[in-house]
Amino acid sequence: MQNNKLMGKLTDLLIFLPIFWTFTGLFHFHNGDKILVVLTLISALISAIKYNKTIITYNLKSRYIWMMYGLLLISIIADAFGTYNPINVRAIAIVCVLLTFFPYKLITRNTLIITTLLGSINSLLFVYKFTEITPIDRQYWPINAIPFATYICFIATISFILLLTSNTIKDKITLILIFVISIISLALTETRGALVALLPTLLATYFYFSYKRKLLKRNILISVFIIGFSSIALYPIIKERIIQTHQEITQIDDGNTDTSIGLRLNFWRAGFQLIEKSPFIGYGNNYFSQLNLLAKRKSYYPSCSKI
Repeated sequence: MQNNKLMGKLTDLLIFLPIFWTFTGLFHFHNGDKILVVLTLISALISAIKYNKTIITYNLKSRYIWMMYGLLLISIIADAFGTYNPINVRAIAIVCVLLTFFPYKLITRNTLIITTLLGSINSLLFVYKFTEITPIDRQYWPINAIPFATYICFIATISFILLLTSNTIKDKITLILIFVISIISLALTETRGALVALLPTLLATYFYFSYKRKLLKRNILISVFIIGFSSIALYPIIKERIIQTHQEITQIDDGNTDTSIGLRLNFWRAGFQLIEKSPFIGYGNNYFSQLNLLAKRKSYYPSCSKI
């Protein structure tokens, strides 16, 4: 009996490996995404053996999985015509396999807390390494800072929702720690867009739960205090980024768009121009040449040399 129970826990651990890897080793290895593919296939195989076809039948009842399969089909067709990046096809395929074979009963509250704790610590270690231990420019990080900051936002949001629904002191302390670590990691990435996106997400979540519990007025006052305190605490970390943002906005007002913010604004302008010719399938591998062509015609658009 004990052997069966131990074997059951071991197989569940192996099934959970892709999610565990996503929150731990994925970003610490240059081939972390390829390892994720292998772990996902192992997880799917073990899940199919343990739960037979029942898990597949149950999961395929979800319309969200069929939406992902539809997106996968579109991605494969787009890739066949050279209008899509193959790495995106692989990412969507991994998600489809995981959603099809994964037994969702394994995702318990405790599992989420442990996983997000590991994810927040690993995120902080990753960012701290490239900003403090061996500082290098963000463009040379193993992963683009913007999607990595979005990943941190995801962890912060999960921990925040769990915190709002937590009933024990132990869980609350752990979740507050996870949230604080995530915010510090996010600040260290110096990714302004992610910070701007996270704040309304957290406020909307907070006010939603406040409204459901009829505590909206009280929690508005509490949120003002927390935001004020957090701003003061984080200011030393993001001070330089704030000064840089102010300087870039001033330069844009003076007509100079050759800055981080200015280039992004010009990319948006270029996008509106390019979408008129190919609104559905885009430009695929010809995107850079089209962008350079537009830059030659109108000098205020960025060329691919500035990407």
